[in-house]
Amino acid sequence: MTISKLSRLSGVSRGYIHLIEKGANNPTWDKLQSIADALGVPFGFDMRPRRALSESLQEFVNQYRVPFADIDMLIHINYRGNQPTSVVAWKLLYAMIKSASTPPVGKDT
Repeated sequence: MTISKLSRLSGVSRGYIHLIEKGANNPTWDKLQSIADALGVPFGFDMRPRRALSESLQEFVNQYRVPFADIDMLIHINYRGNQPTSVVAWKLLYAMIKSASTPPVGKDT
């Protein structure tokens, strides 16, 4: 199937599909579902995060193209029963987690 035909059947632009194909885009679940439907391929519900994303987390994920594995991690974060409530707070938290989990260059610990 051509990208043009997939675009037409899925309602997802050719450019967007091309970026996904190159690994340069992190598509939303809705886009993946549309593409899977157009291809006639089942899109497993169990691939989705186990909990719904809050509005602020969904906005953060879409704005900063957060990888799926990281979304699954972020969705489970609670501090005293609460999650961040703004995109700015999610961005700060995510940056801190990434920096804490990335060893300094040339260091073992």
